[in-house]
Amino acid sequence: MKVWQSYLENNNSEARRMFWVYGPNRRDITIIGLDPHPESRKNGAYNRVELSNLPK
Repeated sequence: MKVWQSYLENNNSEARRMFWVYGPNRRDITIIGLDPHPESRKNGAYNRVELSNLPK
């Protein structure tokens, strides 16, 4: 399953990212996480993102 990310804000202190997947049904999008933009915390911020396990 591919996880997508979208920026909710950019170039400000409130910058955030949303992680999402397609499903469970056709034409559905499921939000699986929200996280501060890595640039706001740097030093391994991408590695700290925890994603939920979804059924296959």
